Amino acid sequence: MDIPLRAVLDALDDAVFVHSRCGLILDVNARALDMFRVSRERALQLSLARDCSVDPCFMLCRPGLWLSVSSGRGPLRLEWDARRPGDGSEFAAEIVLTRIDTVDGPAVLSTVRDVSWRRAGQKYLVGRAQDLARLNDELQRFAAAAARQLEESRSLLAARAGDGADAAAALRVHERLIEYARVQFAPGPFEPIACDELLGTVQELLAAEISAADARITVEPLPTILGDRGQLLVLFRHLLANALRHKGETPPRVHVKAEREAGGWTFTVTDNGPGLPLDEVARLREGGSGPLGLEDVVPGLGLELCRAVVARHGGRLWAVSDPRRGTAVHFTLSAGASG
Repeated sequence: MDIPLRAVLDALDDAVFVHSRCGLILDVNARALDMFRVSRERALQLSLARDCSVDPCFMLCRPGLWLSVSSGRGPLRLEWDARRPGDGSEFAAEIVLTRIDTVDGPAVLSTVRDVSWRRAGQKYLVGRAQDLARLNDELQRFAAAAARQLEESRSLLAARAGDGADAAAALRVHERLIEYARVQFAPGPFEPIACDELLGTVQELLAAEISAADARITVEPLPTILGDRGQLLVLFRHLLANALRHKGETPPRVHVKAEREAGGWTFTVTDNGPGLPLDEVARLREGGSGPLGLEDVVPGLGLELCRAVVARHGGRLWAVSDPRRGTAVHFTLSAGASG
């Protein structure tokens, strides 16, 4: 059976180029024209290295590569970031370079395969691995915090099993464990949340504590953001409750505000309490934006809850403390909706 070579090349699913050692295209198959979105006339005016590469130096600046190919030490298989001269779009490719001998002397035969799907799969797997690593870290932190809290509740119940106050304290520990598990493993959908209304709900939930402490809570106009209503309710409730609980000699004064920043909002909850110990303050300032060292602001699982909520909303949490002025807890939330 006599089948023309051109028909065989045009039937291939890979792009095929015949080009000079400097990358000037001498011939192509039909798949190459389709893959790079050019006509045959246009293709024969191009250089594979200069016009079809995202980075021309990938081929032009590697003399060792061409020496290996032209000397017959091939074929060479490489990952390549290709560019379509037809529309300027880019894609991941695998290119195999092989020397061939023609009547006009040595040339290079290149076969090109679009491997964008493989690159996307690799990126997905890397992302999944990072997600699993983060989840594992969260689980380890949760397990450590849970162990401490459970040991605390066990000790309370063992020491004074008949004391109603201790039983209530143990119950609060277990409720916090359940709350943390819900935040981490049963999140709700993101939806537009009016933070003004959310703070109103939090103050209603804390009405008894606010009255008992003779506290005053002021709130500046807050934005509407995209978030998980249940989780944000947990976040604000814990921050306000801790500001009420860790009070100084004077009645608590708590202020909540939000400032627009690049890409989101920075929320601040300030109080007039006794502040953090000096060594904790120094460590927080040295650590910059890191959330570590806030155990005195949001102790135990309360800290883990707040960190988990803020992290899920694409933000970070930190604190600034002054014994004379109290503590300011800051956290950022992404701008999911206009406020």
